[in-house]
Amino acid sequence: MTSKSSKWIIVGAGLLVHCSHTFAENRISTIAETTPTRPSHVETLHLGFAPATDGSPSNSLDDTPTYSCECEAISDAARNDDAPFRFTGFFDLNYYWDTREFTVFTFNAGAKLPSDFEYFQFLNAFSPFGSSSTDWNAFYTEINLRRPIWKDSTLLAPFDWTAQLADGTFSQSVLRLGVRARIQDMPGRLGQLTKDVLKTQLAISFHVLETDGTGWQMEYAYRRDFWDKRIYIGGFLDHNIDQGITSTWVTENQIGLKLFDQWHAVAEYRYTTFAPDRFKSGWGFGIEYVIPFN
Repeated sequence: MTSKSSKWIIVGAGLLVHCSHTFAENRISTIAETTPTRPSHVETLHLGFAPATDGSPSNSLDDTPTYSCECEAISDAARNDDAPFRFTGFFDLNYYWDTREFTVFTFNAGAKLPSDFEYFQFLNAFSPFGSSSTDWNAFYTEINLRRPIWKDSTLLAPFDWTAQLADGTFSQSVLRLGVRARIQDMPGRLGQLTKDVLKTQLAISFHVLETDGTGWQMEYAYRRDFWDKRIYIGGFLDHNIDQGITSTWVTENQIGLKLFDQWHAVAEYRYTTFAPDRFKSGWGFGIEYVIPFN
C-alpha cells in the first residue's frame, strides 16, 4: 500500500480506486499446507495466503481465496528443510462495482518459492468516475516478497522480512522494506488467543523504509472463517505517517460467500482519507474466480 496515493487514487472528478489484495494473499499458505484441492474463498485477502486446515501454524493471514490482498505465511511443516520443495500458489480474477460509480478489475497472484520465500502481487485496472464498466484506463499494482527472519527460533519464527514495490498510473513508484508479524503464530497466550480462541489470522507489517522519503507505514490485516469456510470476514487497515506530521488511513472490511466451485460473491465496505469528503467511503460488490495450482 502506498503512503501517498495508497489504495485509492483520485481521478478527474473524484474517482477513488482501491487496491484490492487483502484476502488473496492468504491463499498461498493454504494451498501449500493442504492437499491440493482448491482453497475456499475466504482464505485470501490482504493478510496473506490462507491458513492451514490441519491445525498447523500458518504464515499467512487469510485462509480462503477472496478479493484482493496482505498477510501470507507458510506453516512450519511446509518450511521443513527436509521436505522436498513443492511449487504452490494461485491466480484469481475479480470484478467489482463501487457505489461511488466506478468499477475495478483485479488480478491476484501468489506463490510459495524456494528457500522459504513467498510472493504475492495484485494488479488493479480501474475506470474513471461515472464511466462504463469496461473503460479501465488506469492501473495500480503492488508486488510483495517475504521470508521468515529465523524460522528455527521460537521467538523470531512468527516474523518475516518484507519488501514491497508499489506503482501505478497516478502514483509514484516506491519500494518499502520492513518486518511483518503473524500474530496467530506467536508463542504464548497471544498466539493461543488469536488462533485457538478467536480463530482469526492477524498480521501486522511495519514498513520502516520507503524510497520516496514520505515516512513510514503500518499495515494491519485479519481474517476469520465460518461454516467450513463457506463464509468469511476479513480486511485490512493501512496507516500512513508522512514524516511524523500527517496521518492518513485506508481500510477495507469484507464479507465473502462461496457460491460454487471456484466462484465467490463478496461485499466490502471501503474508507479512505485520501479522497474528497463525498468519496471517502463506499461499498463495493463483486465476484471472484480462483485458480489454485500445485
